[in-house]
This record gives sequence, structure tokens and C-alpha cells, in this order.
Amino acid sequence: MPSTLLLAGGGLLALTSTLLAAGAASAAPMSGVTVGFGEAVPVNRGAFGLNNNNAAADARTNGDAYPALIKALGATSSRYLGGSSSSFWDWRTGKYIPADEITAIWPEHHGNWMLPLVADVARLPDGTLGPDNYAAFAEKAGVDVQWMTNFTTREDDQADMVRHLHDEGIPVKYLELDNETYFWGAEFGGGEDRSRKYIERVKDFTPLLRELYPDARVGVVASENGVFADEMHEKEDAHTLWNGVITRPAYRDLYDAFILHHYVMNQGTLDGVADGNVSDATLGPAFLTCPEVTLGHAIDVLAEEHGGIPMWITEFNVIGYYRIGNPDDEKPDTGVTDADAWIARTAHTPWNAIYQAGFWLMALQHPEAIEILNHHSVTNVDLGWGLGLPVSTEEADLTATGQLFAHLSHLAVGADGVMPLTFEGNPDLGSAFGGEEAGALQGVAVERDGKKHLIVINRGADPVSIAMPGGGAAERISYRTDRENPRTSRVKLAGETPVWRQGPMEPETVAVGAGGRVELPAFSLSVLMSGR
Repeated sequence: MPSTLLLAGGGLLALTSTLLAAGAASAAPMSGVTVGFGEAVPVNRGAFGLNNNNAAADARTNGDAYPALIKALGATSSRYLGGSSSSFWDWRTGKYIPADEITAIWPEHHGNWMLPLVADVARLPDGTLGPDNYAAFAEKAGVDVQWMTNFTTREDDQADMVRHLHDEGIPVKYLELDNETYFWGAEFGGGEDRSRKYIERVKDFTPLLRELYPDARVGVVASENGVFADEMHEKEDAHTLWNGVITRPAYRDLYDAFILHHYVMNQGTLDGVADGNVSDATLGPAFLTCPEVTLGHAIDVLAEEHGGIPMWITEFNVIGYYRIGNPDDEKPDTGVTDADAWIARTAHTPWNAIYQAGFWLMALQHPEAIEILNHHSVTNVDLGWGLGLPVSTEEADLTATGQLFAHLSHLAVGADGVMPLTFEGNPDLGSAFGGEEAGALQGVAVERDGKKHLIVINRGADPVSIAMPGGGAAERISYRTDRENPRTSRVKLAGETPVWRQGPMEPETVAVGAGGRVELPAFSLSVLMSGR
């Protein structure tokens, strides 16, 4: 007799799990495995935000195709400008500051990807990429804007920008106070001076913002050191001292959230897990548990050290950033390991999409802790980390990640609530990402129209068989990593067939009868459509 767990609302739910060894027909069922619905929380619309560099001559925000794609994806917010461009931008002209001013802070030889964009943008008419046009784009795309200020090179102009937005009747729901300012030692200085000089500029600006937009949520640049992992690659004093300075009592009331960027999947991260045996079975569990382990660590750190301040993760982990030993790279000593090659191989596959989905589920489970979560890029399809490429107002080339984004955003946004799923007796994956212990199953339940829809990722190398909650009839839609799929698929953005049904992954649909059991395939994401 399986044990039971008391659910929200007083119901009881028993879940029996059977682990099927790879290649085996069956195995003895695990006894006493139960799933519970945690306390319902409001839907976190911020889980489906976007970051994209909008400061390029070919930026698509002034046309119709790009907003049509954004709307079809179900995105809820978007940054303006997005990324490092924001620290070198003149909002009055909608163009970059002069190149020599940029290189005085960010040297040309130091990976400065922005410089090639400066001349192209300079050819555009003034205001083409300005805030007024971006506000019009946001209305067309149906997204909130995460407005960004430039306290690095145009700090004296930011008050006028906010006055302009206010005078034009443009809403400000979110405001990011610059982007990764901790890198700019040439402007802000070193050691503790770097964070202090930045936060003092914020202090001079904030009273006007609070006066004009009293309900706006304000995010301040924070350092990622020690937040997502115990050890981070940056050890410069200016980085390690940063958060201690900006959280001093004199500054703490200036902002509502920490702006953080999640890029933990760096060179060699998975090598220790592989231990010489590189395969899906060895690297897959660590890879897919990275979102839960690192974001869980961040929630604990911010609760213990900073009173539980919310996170705005305005750029989050994309495996396109994983180095594979390019000899022309700035760091040619980064050789190609077996784990590197495995990561590169997953770039255009369902592995990447399900990995990204782990972040979305964490944001849905923890809306108070993860207030905003922006997928890094919409259109970088060539690197395997974008969501899609707009073709016209009717069609787009969708990636596997874009497909899952669209499916989960349309399922979650506008729902009545979200309930974290707990798995007592969750199959143990052993030492997963970063040596942390993790279970195979991760999931949430979304309530819509009185029904619960379970979203569950099986991060293990073995299938897991469960009893459908409540015994009601159901449908299981699964995305599997063991299916060959094209890199992109041309989809219709409107019509009877939703975007996520059109590919490039082919969702595996299985009908489940009343009281039936559901098998969750190995390395998969499944949506269980409950009949009740």
C-alpha cells in the first residue's frame, strides 16, 4: 500500500513510480512514492521575458514580423536596450556614443563585439531605435518593457529620459539601472570604489523616478559571484565586494530587486561528472539539473545574506556560450574536452530546449524569489540558443527551445495559479550538477478552468511510470531528447494549430484512460493534461 501525502484543499494523491532500467522491459516498482501539490502561488508572468540586443541597424522592432513572432511565442516582457549596449547608448539620438568613448572604457581588443554595430546604427535617422519607437513595438508585441538606464557613460541624461517617458505617457513597470556595470573599472574605479560610485549615481537618480513612477519596480546591478555557485570565475575585489556595498543601509531603499545574469555553464563544468565516460546517461542528468541546483542555491544565498531580495535574471544561461577551443578565441588555452564536445552537440537539439525549460519551471515555482527571467536571445538561431527567426507576419522559423517556450508560456500565463509538485521518493540521480544531490523529477502543476495540467521533466536516464493524479482521463504530451529533429521548422504564427504543435520537435501524444498509468520517458519533458 503506497503512502499518501495530504494535498492543498485536503485531497489525497498517491503516485507509484517504476524505474525501468535502460533496455529492460520492467523493474520492481518503488514503494511509497508519492507526489504532492504544494501551496498554490500566483502565475509569474515574469518567467517568460526576453533579452535581445535591440541596438543594431537590422533591429526588427520597427517592422511587423518581429512583434508578430514575439506575440506568437507568448512572451510577456522585453528589455530595452538589452545587454552591454545599454551602457554606451544615447537615448536622445537612439544611437551609440562615439566609438572612442566606448573604447576608453571597453578596449577594442577585449572582446568588444559592439564596435562593428556603431557605424551601422549611426546611418539610421535619429530616433529610429529610440524609446518612443520601442514603446510602440512593445504595444504591438503585447509585452511590458524592462527599461534600462545608462549610468556608465550618460548618467546626467537619465533623469531627462524618465521625464520624457512620463511626458509622453509611456508606462514604466520595470526599470533596470544599467547592465553589468561591475566590469567597467576604467569608469568606476577598482575595489570598493567601483560599486560605491555606481550606487551613488543611482542614489542621485532614484528620487525623481519614485516621484514620476511610484509603482515602478526598480532593479539594481548585482554581482553573480557566489550567488549561483559557491565558486565563480571572477575573483577581482571589485566583484566580490560589490553586493556588500550596494546593500548598505544608505542604499537599500533605492531598489526592489537584484539584477543578475546566469552564465554558470562554463568550460569544464561537466568534466568531473563524466569521469571519463562521456554519454547521455552520464552527462545528461547533471546538465538538466543545472537550473534547479543553481537557482536553488541563489534563493538560499539571497535569503540568508540579503533578506530574500528578489532576483531579476535579465539574461540566463545559454549553451551557445560554452567554449569549444576556437584557436582564434581570446583564451586559446581552453582546449576541447569530451564534455565540451557533448555540450556543443546539444546546441540545436531538444536537450537544449528541456534544459532551458528547467529555468522556466523554477521561476514558476518561486515567483517571490525569481521575479523576472529573460531568455537570452530571440533570433540567434545560428548559435542554437535563440527562439526563432521572423520570416513575415504570418510565418517564422522556430527552434526547439522556441517551441517549448511557446507551449509553456501559453499554458502558464493567464492560468489561475501554479502549484509546485513535490515527489516523495523521487528517483535519486546521485551527484548531479556541481556535485549536488538531485532527484529525477522536477515539475509544477498549472490550474486552468478547474483542471490541473502537470508539467514534469524527467532528468534521469530511466523512464518513470506514474499513476495519473485523481485517476481521471488524461493526455500525455512528451518532448524527448532521443528523437532526431531539424534545427528549425517553418511555422504559421496564427490559425487553428498552435505554434508549439508545429515543430521542430514532434510532441509524442499518448492517451491515458481513467485510472491509467503514465510513463515519463527518459530525458524528457511531459505535459499531463488532467481530465479533472
